[in-house]
This record gives sequence, C-alpha cells and structure tokens, in this order.
Amino acid sequence: MKLSKRSKKLALIVAVFFFAHLILQFGFLLWGFATGMAHFDNPNDNTLETKSKLYLNIYTVLSFPLLSVLDRMPLLDIFPSFFGYIPFILNSALWTLVFYFLIRKRFER
Repeated sequence: MKLSKRSKKLALIVAVFFFAHLILQFGFLLWGFATGMAHFDNPNDNTLETKSKLYLNIYTVLSFPLLSVLDRMPLLDIFPSFFGYIPFILNSALWTLVFYFLIRKRFER
C-alpha cells in the first residue's frame, strides 16, 4: 500500500508535533526548576520568581491531563529510573492523538 503525498505530509506534521510537545514539556519543567533554584539563591529578585511561576504554569498546561493526574497520586513511584519517562511520552502521545483528530479532516480531501 502506497501512501499519498497528503498522508505523508500528515504523518510528518503529527510526528513533529509529538516531538515538539515532548521537548517543550521537558524544557518548561527544567526552565521552571532552574529559575526556581536561582530565585532560591536570590530571594529578593522578583523577576526570577515571576519567570519560575510562568515556566511552571506552562509546564502544568503541557503536562495535562496524564501527568497532572499522576502527580496527585503516588503512581509515579512505580516508574523507577529510566521508566520514569514513560508518563511524559504517553502524555505527549495523548496530545498528539487529539491533534491528529483535529487536523485529519484537512488532509482527507
């Protein structure tokens, strides 16, 4: 079965979305943590506090729904070491699935 150009383009867009979401999810978590630690070292710097809150709020949006639910339950403890990345990957896959269903109609014509 040969894929059409539209199907290939859709697959590429979906793959890029998945990796972009995964990278941004980790990126905002790390930026929020780093600026939070910098604010811990400089408690009078309100700019660092604002940046830290902003980055962590963006991470909260990107980590919804899977990581937000798992964060409130002790289930993340069952993913030791390398397997701790599985919930992040599954969350990005869930976002990608929703993204796919939203844009697939544009590529069916």
